[in-house]
Amino acid sequence: MDRQNTFSTFSLEGKSKCTQDGYRLDLEQFMRFLQESFGEPDPRLLSTLQIRAFLTWLAEQPDCNRTLARKMAALNSWFKYLKREGLRGDNPMQKIRRPKSEKKLPRFFSEEEMETLIRIPDLSSSYGVRNRAIFELLYSCGLRLMELSGLELKDIDHRKASSRSGQGQQTAHRPHRNTGHGSGAGVPKTATIILH
Repeated sequence: MDRQNTFSTFSLEGKSKCTQDGYRLDLEQFMRFLQESFGEPDPRLLSTLQIRAFLTWLAEQPDCNRTLARKMAALNSWFKYLKREGLRGDNPMQKIRRPKSEKKLPRFFSEEEMETLIRIPDLSSSYGVRNRAIFELLYSCGLRLMELSGLELKDIDHRKASSRSGQGQQTAHRPHRNTGHGSGAGVPKTATIILH
């Protein structure tokens, strides 16, 4: 079986060219591993034992979790292609459990770090006032950048000390925490200035 011809005709429907190129590199790595470990591989005869040996080898590499999931996706797409083309009667990847991706906790600023950050802008300039407003709103309201960029003065409720962000059913009202740099527990003073 001409493996190179298989790769050249390998079609990944709905995948970007970047993804297709990445999958082909993953498959070439798979074939190199098989050749070094088991001899010249025949895709029609590959077993779950050989696939698991490859995945075990990958799992021993640094930062393997995301890489392992991506290479398994490449193998699954390839075996589906072989089955669709009548080159195999099965997809051995269906018998192999995919690992769960490790989720890292987001890093956040401590209160001391945020206090330092808020003090950085020079309030003698309009840019400094703007930057101070950005920091205070992000910190006191927990806004995302997209929400902050779309905020208007009418979205600030001084009476309830809150701001409104989002559109339609996705609208959220966020209370303002006292950062110690604004006007009491209400809307940060510099935030009000910059929105005028």
